[in-house]
Amino acid sequence: MSGPILFDLPVTHFFQSFQPAWLTLFMQGISVIGDTMAYFLLVPVVALFLYLRRRRFESLTLVLAMTGNVIQWGLKLLVARPRPSAELVKVLQDGNHTLSFPSGHTLAAIIFYGLLAYFAVTLPRFPHKKLVIWTCVIMTILMGISRIYLGAHWLSDVLAGYVLGGIWLVGVIALYNKYKEQYK
Repeated sequence: MSGPILFDLPVTHFFQSFQPAWLTLFMQGISVIGDTMAYFLLVPVVALFLYLRRRRFESLTLVLAMTGNVIQWGLKLLVARPRPSAELVKVLQDGNHTLSFPSGHTLAAIIFYGLLAYFAVTLPRFPHKKLVIWTCVIMTILMGISRIYLGAHWLSDVLAGYVLGGIWLVGVIALYNKYKEQYK
């Protein structure tokens, strides 16, 4: 897979058909939040918050869950798909020094925000449940849209990130549920 497939180009053109400066800046901000370096700050802060609220196993689970990001690096090397080019789409965020498939931003987003949403739904006395759940859902969706809008990924890259991250998330949740009683 070296270039866009069936629906990649029309979907990218659709998302890029309306690009006012404020929206571009907003999408760049969303993308920065989903960068690997941002998770090096975000994950420890949230893990510490959980730890201080006596949710030690949840804190550890969150940190271990993010190791799923390694999946994308291996697949990027295996598939070796280039990023969208300026000849085909508007490239508003340069990512051409790395490979495209799958989108690491969306893979990490579904793992991180998905697990936080799961904790918010299932844990008693989780502060601001509805706000956390909706923020997680919106951030996960916006992460994928931002990658297409900015011309950094094709829709197929983004969908692959969601699917692979979702599979990892389901596995993490299954392991969490299996062992959580042992660590109370």
